[in-house]
Amino acid sequence: MSFSLSTFTVEINGTPTIAFQARWHVEADDICRGWPNLHWDEISSKGPRSGVALPPIIKVRLARASEKAAYNVAGNDVEFYGEVKIVKLIDASGRQDETDASVSTENVSDDAIAEQQDAHIGDG
Repeated sequence: MSFSLSTFTVEINGTPTIAFQARWHVEADDICRGWPNLHWDEISSKGPRSGVALPPIIKVRLARASEKAAYNVAGNDVEFYGEVKIVKLIDASGRQDETDASVSTENVSDDAIAEQQDAHIGDG
């Protein structure tokens, strides 16, 4: 029996940072623990007052549509963790990757635009 791959996103301090594919959530959890350890200097931050390094809050979840699209069109910001392709959704400074930003704005449905226009017309 063969299982398909699911796309996962790792959030660091609430910001979607990387996307990758795995068959099981357990595999995704292992990557969520291992990848940040290799990139600790990039993701750790200093507290505003104490100057003490604060550990980042790291979570793994299923990827949203825009994150899946960014994974599928992965530009130059691809690396491998073992045999798993990792796509960075933001750069080291915390800015959203241009590919992800363009994909997320292109995926806005016509229905959502119509709803916004209807809401605006109803306001005034």
